[in-house]
Amino acid sequence: MPVIANVRYANMASKDYCCEGLPCGGTIAIGTLGSLRNDDKRKALIEGLEFIVSSLNPKTIVVYGECPDCIFGKYRRMGIQVIPCKALTRIARDASKKRARIAANESMEKIQGRLF
Repeated sequence: MPVIANVRYANMASKDYCCEGLPCGGTIAIGTLGSLRNDDKRKALIEGLEFIVSSLNPKTIVVYGECPDCIFGKYRRMGIQVIPCKALTRIARDASKKRARIAANESMEKIQGRLF
């Protein structure tokens, strides 16, 4: 059964075994959730990603979470297909915001209908 490996590492000390057993030249998944707004975590993401790409030489990277070009553009330019994929938490939050906007618009329309 084909599987997309989710490559995770705790810190750079875990880099030596985070890629063990994973195929080279295939597709991997990387999560950026909680890694972009904190400078230390962002640095670890960038360093870890460099190590992972140099170790596994993936053809495709599926990124769940934000996929900023300042981090992943380098790999696109190397010819690696980078596929952004919204995390379920982001999808749920966006849907909630959309429902709130629709409800607010409907309320405004009702108010405007009474005034005009």
